[in-house]
Amino acid sequence: MKRIRQFPKSRGSASLELLGILPAMILVIMILIQAGAFVYAMNGANQAVRDGARAKSLGQSPSTAVHSSLPGGITAKRISHVAGENALELEVSVPTFVPRADFTITRTADMP
Repeated sequence: MKRIRQFPKSRGSASLELLGILPAMILVIMILIQAGAFVYAMNGANQAVRDGARAKSLGQSPSTAVHSSLPGGITAKRISHVAGENALELEVSVPTFVPRADFTITRTADMP
Protein backbone atom coordinates (compact mmCIF):
# COMPACT_ATOMS: atom_id res chain seq x y z
CA MET A 1 0.00 0.00 0.00
CA LYS A 2 1.31 3.40 -0.98
CA ARG A 3 1.32 6.23 1.45
CA ILE A 4 0.41 9.75 0.44
CA ARG A 5 2.99 12.26 1.48
CA GLN A 6 1.81 15.44 3.13
CA PHE A 7 3.90 18.49 2.85
CA PRO A 8 4.44 20.25 6.16
CA LYS A 9 4.07 23.75 4.63
CA SER A 10 0.53 23.12 3.32
CA ARG A 11 -1.08 22.64 6.72
CA GLY A 12 -4.01 25.03 7.29
CA SER A 13 -4.24 26.23 3.70
CA ALA A 14 -7.83 24.98 3.38
CA SER A 15 -8.81 27.05 6.42
CA LEU A 16 -7.27 30.16 4.92
CA GLU A 17 -9.02 29.57 1.60
CA LEU A 18 -12.35 29.20 3.41
CA LEU A 19 -11.76 32.43 5.31
CA GLY A 20 -10.97 34.18 2.04
CA ILE A 21 -14.13 33.04 0.27
CA LEU A 22 -16.49 33.39 3.28
CA PRO A 23 -17.25 37.15 2.88
CA ALA A 24 -18.15 36.64 -0.79
CA MET A 25 -20.42 33.73 0.10
CA ILE A 26 -22.18 35.77 2.79
CA LEU A 27 -22.66 38.66 0.34
CA VAL A 28 -24.20 36.37 -2.29
CA ILE A 29 -26.54 34.86 0.29
CA MET A 30 -27.65 38.32 1.47
CA ILE A 31 -28.32 39.42 -2.12
CA LEU A 32 -30.41 36.30 -2.76
CA ILE A 33 -32.43 36.85 0.41
CA GLN A 34 -33.01 40.51 -0.53
CA ALA A 35 -34.11 39.52 -4.04
CA GLY A 36 -36.57 37.04 -2.54
CA ALA A 37 -37.96 39.74 -0.23
CA PHE A 38 -38.36 42.06 -3.23
CA VAL A 39 -40.32 39.44 -5.20
CA TYR A 40 -42.43 38.67 -2.12
CA ALA A 41 -43.27 42.36 -1.67
CA MET A 42 -44.02 42.82 -5.38
CA ASN A 43 -46.46 39.90 -5.45
CA GLY A 44 -48.14 41.11 -2.26
CA ALA A 45 -48.43 44.67 -3.60
CA ASN A 46 -49.93 43.45 -6.89
CA GLN A 47 -52.63 41.47 -5.09
CA ALA A 48 -53.34 44.22 -2.55
CA VAL A 49 -53.75 46.98 -5.15
CA ARG A 50 -56.12 44.78 -7.17
CA ASP A 51 -58.16 44.04 -4.05
CA GLY A 52 -58.25 47.75 -3.19
CA ALA A 53 -59.38 48.73 -6.69
CA ARG A 54 -62.03 46.00 -6.62
CA ALA A 55 -63.30 47.28 -3.25
CA LYS A 56 -63.39 50.83 -4.63
CA SER A 57 -65.43 49.69 -7.64
CA LEU A 58 -67.90 48.00 -5.27
CA GLY A 59 -68.25 51.12 -3.12
CA GLN A 60 -66.28 49.75 -0.18
CA SER A 61 -63.22 51.16 1.58
CA PRO A 62 -60.12 50.57 -0.57
CA SER A 63 -57.67 51.22 2.26
CA THR A 64 -59.29 48.54 4.44
CA ALA A 65 -59.12 46.07 1.56
CA VAL A 66 -55.47 46.92 0.87
CA HIS A 67 -54.39 46.58 4.51
CA SER A 68 -56.22 43.29 4.95
CA SER A 69 -54.75 41.91 1.72
CA LEU A 70 -51.11 42.80 2.35
CA PRO A 71 -49.03 39.85 3.58
CA GLY A 72 -47.12 39.97 6.84
CA GLY A 73 -43.99 42.07 6.95
CA ILE A 74 -45.12 44.46 4.21
CA THR A 75 -46.53 47.88 5.04
CA ALA A 76 -48.33 50.33 2.80
CA LYS A 77 -46.55 53.67 2.57
CA ARG A 78 -49.14 55.41 0.42
CA ILE A 79 -52.56 54.60 -1.02
CA SER A 80 -53.81 57.17 -3.48
CA HIS A 81 -56.66 57.52 -5.94
CA VAL A 82 -55.46 58.23 -9.47
CA ALA A 83 -57.23 59.36 -12.63
CA GLY A 84 -59.96 56.94 -13.48
CA GLU A 85 -63.16 56.05 -11.78
CA ASN A 86 -61.89 52.99 -9.94
CA ALA A 87 -58.12 53.39 -10.22
CA LEU A 88 -55.86 53.02 -7.21
CA GLU A 89 -52.11 53.41 -6.66
CA LEU A 90 -50.25 51.67 -3.87
CA GLU A 91 -46.71 52.19 -2.63
CA VAL A 92 -45.23 49.60 -0.26
CA SER A 93 -41.88 49.27 1.46
CA VAL A 94 -39.83 46.17 0.88
CA PRO A 95 -38.40 44.38 3.93
CA THR A 96 -34.65 44.96 3.85
CA PHE A 97 -31.74 42.93 5.12
CA VAL A 98 -29.18 45.51 4.07
CA PRO A 99 -28.49 48.33 6.55
CA ARG A 100 -29.70 51.80 5.51
CA ALA A 101 -31.47 50.50 2.42
CA ASP A 102 -34.98 51.70 1.62
CA PHE A 103 -36.70 49.97 -1.28
CA THR A 104 -40.24 50.83 -2.36
CA ILE A 105 -42.58 49.34 -4.93
CA THR A 106 -45.39 51.27 -6.60
CA ARG A 107 -48.29 49.47 -8.27
CA THR A 108 -51.43 50.77 -9.98
CA ALA A 109 -54.70 48.93 -10.71
CA ASP A 110 -57.94 49.97 -12.39
CA MET A 111 -61.15 47.97 -12.16
CA PRO A 112 -64.05 48.43 -14.56
